[in-house]
Amino acid sequence: MAVGMADSAHSSGGLRRFRLPWWAHAGLILAALFVVAFHIRVIPVGAPHWGLFQNMVDVQVYAAGGSLVREGQALYEGNVIGNLPFTYPPFAAVLFTVLAGLNKAWLVGVWAGATIAALWLTIVLSWRALGYRAGWQLLVISAYLTVIATWLEPVRTTIWYGQINIFLMLLIVWDLTRPKGSVLRGWTVGIAAGIKLTPAFFFIYLLLAKQWRAFTTAVVAFLATVAIGFAVIPRDALTFWQGKLFEAERVGRIDSPANQSITGALAQILGTPEPSRLGVAAVTMVVLALGLTAMWLAHRSGQELLAVTLTGLTACMISPFSWGHHWVWFIPLLAILCHYAATSRHRVMWALPVALFLAVACWIQRFIDITQPAGVFYAIGTFMLLPSNPALVTTVRLAYPLIYLVIVVSVLAILGSRAFRSRHNAKRHPQRGNLAIPADGGNVVPPSARSASRTARAIRHHRHEKSGATAGFGASTPS
Repeated sequence: MAVGMADSAHSSGGLRRFRLPWWAHAGLILAALFVVAFHIRVIPVGAPHWGLFQNMVDVQVYAAGGSLVREGQALYEGNVIGNLPFTYPPFAAVLFTVLAGLNKAWLVGVWAGATIAALWLTIVLSWRALGYRAGWQLLVISAYLTVIATWLEPVRTTIWYGQINIFLMLLIVWDLTRPKGSVLRGWTVGIAAGIKLTPAFFFIYLLLAKQWRAFTTAVVAFLATVAIGFAVIPRDALTFWQGKLFEAERVGRIDSPANQSITGALAQILGTPEPSRLGVAAVTMVVLALGLTAMWLAHRSGQELLAVTLTGLTACMISPFSWGHHWVWFIPLLAILCHYAATSRHRVMWALPVALFLAVACWIQRFIDITQPAGVFYAIGTFMLLPSNPALVTTVRLAYPLIYLVIVVSVLAILGSRAFRSRHNAKRHPQRGNLAIPADGGNVVPPSARSASRTARAIRHHRHEKSGATAGFGASTPS
């Protein structure tokens, strides 16, 4: 991806300059053109229902919900379009009133364009959070990567459905990668939770990171969205908060291959339409413990984007129902892995982002189905494929949960070992008294030697960057 060829020199303020040679630009342009050709040819862009912009059913549900609010009709009694109910909080319906009245062409065009712009901004903010200056190359390369990212199943499906996931991710990444003392830090996290409840999981991260002010701001913003819902549509708000939010079956079948959460994974493994609540609760507690520990270690090591990304991925895992397109958090994760590969002296590290990209790519399998508009059913994404070997079917249907476990276990192993070594070193040298522990988990430094140590570290850092020193999960980035 992009950062592997970034200039190792630093600009003012400690930010890396983001530069690529001409041949890397050319390669990214070719990759982007390949993806455009994929959208045009592999699943024809004009194919009924299956073309990239031919579905957009979710944004139509959003607009229909907004229309019901405008007309004063019940929001949660029955379906709003076909057999689809409105499943979002009342505040979301109030926001979606701005979509009401748009004809389908305008609705599709505006929503798709805004989604792609939000994806580009998320990629730009991810590089910024990793310590890169937002020069023209970063902005242009992020545009290439935005097009390439549409070949990922979560992104392609988000665009195809007209989903809101990328907008919510943008709000959270922007908010939580700002400096700790930023004005009203946390407020857009609360707004995101008011639009769709899943982002409320980030409240737990703010508590875990002891970011009390941001947590308070997020909760107040969320409560404000609840209050707005009651003020505008009190009857619907009461209906939703009294129980509609707990009806996961209103979202989809629990055992659907598209349900890439713990609940969906257990349904696939056990071959049951709905696994027992006790079993789901037990597995959720284990996964939650692993995820929270990984989030805490990432935050402790100064890697805020990694911590935020792990929070988003963990929320997808523990949610009762997580469609594949909810996993848009693979986007900042890819940026992180590219950064690690770029700052490593080992080129084999590039296998990590490549493997992740291929695992979540928009793989296609066609089936003849006369019930479909074009007589063809397209299985899109790894978890929807049907391998010839029946033993592999369950494995591919667990694609995203398995990727999550690999990522979390890797973070625990790498950052956990560094934390253990730091604590071990501190116990071995208690006579050093008040010690400064660098964010990258390096050797402790006595206060009297801090100034000289900083100079020495700066020289070593410059030398390591010229030789391509390893960053990895255990290294911090310039801020």
